[in-house]
Amino acid sequence: MTIQLARVLIVASIGKGGRHSQEGLTLLELITSLVIVGILSAIALPSFLNLSLRSRHAEAQINVGSMMRAQQAYYTQSNDFTTNLVELGLGISADTQFYQYRLVQFSGHQTLAGASVDGVISSAIPLGDVRGYMGKTWVDMDTSIPEVTSVMCRGDVGASYFMNSRTFCP
Repeated sequence: MTIQLARVLIVASIGKGGRHSQEGLTLLELITSLVIVGILSAIALPSFLNLSLRSRHAEAQINVGSMMRAQQAYYTQSNDFTTNLVELGLGISADTQFYQYRLVQFSGHQTLAGASVDGVISSAIPLGDVRGYMGKTWVDMDTSIPEVTSVMCRGDVGASYFMNSRTFCP
């Protein structure tokens, strides 16, 4: 078996006419290959970086949305909102690599209908070059049956508090 393998290797390395062939890449072929790889990398890198940034934003959107839904459930059980992230039972860490998650009560903020309401702010405060996200949850007394309402807004890169004293997006 090893003799046959050696014979195959010897035959493969001998070119036509019984001489050893010298196969390999020329410098031009090597440079051309490197240029092609460089061009493909230049095309793929921005797409990868954009995908990475979008995943960071998705983290904040999911967490703020979960915080607002948990606040709605918390209010229906206790008739109050909480500013303690642990009490919501979501398992969201208050500090991550790209965001800090905070709950803050507010009072006297204006709805689109012009009513003044009290509630809680759920926010993802950016730590770096990512967008901020902010949501507000409040009890809407303008309806025949009071409803717990929420809205989430996306801020600019680095924005941490951008809804001011409104319950709607700027």
